[in-house]
Amino acid sequence: MTAMGSVHANKGIGDLISLVLIIGLSITLAAIVGNWAIKYSQRFEPEKIAAPELYCDNVGLSVEGDCYFQIKNKGSRKIDTLLIRATKAEETKIEEITGMLPNQLTTISACSYNADEIEIIPKVKGEKEIVTCIEKAYIINKDILSKCVC
Repeated sequence: MTAMGSVHANKGIGDLISLVLIIGLSITLAAIVGNWAIKYSQRFEPEKIAAPELYCDNVGLSVEGDCYFQIKNKGSRKIDTLLIRATKAEETKIEEITGMLPNQLTTISACSYNADEIEIIPKVKGEKEIVTCIEKAYIINKDILSKCVC
C-alpha cells in the first residue's frame, strides 16, 4: 500500500509544477505586453489626429464701418495674429496685427491700403504651430471700398 500511496503523491506534484509554470508564463507575458502598451501609448500624439480647423472653432470676427473698419474678436479664443491682405489688380499688400483678446477691438483704415479687396484672416496658436483660420476670414469687397473717399 505504501508503493501505491507514493505513486499518487508524485502525480499531484507534477500537476502543481505545471500549474506554477502556466501562472509564471502568464505573468511574464502580461508584463511584456503591458510594458509594450505603455511605451506605445506614450508615443501617441493627439495633435496629429486633431485637424487644424478644430483650433478655429472658437474664433470669430465682426467687421463694421465704411472706410474705417472696426474689427472685433467676437470669439472666445485669443487671436494671435490678424493677417490683413489687401489686393489691387495684381498687387498684394500684407500686414499683420498681433494679439486680439476676446471682445477686443482694433481699427484699420481702407485709405491706408488703397485696395479693391481687403481680406482679414485670423491666425491662432495650435499645439505646435500657428493655424490660419481661412474659413473664418472676412472679406471687404470692391463695392464697399469704392465708397471710400481718400
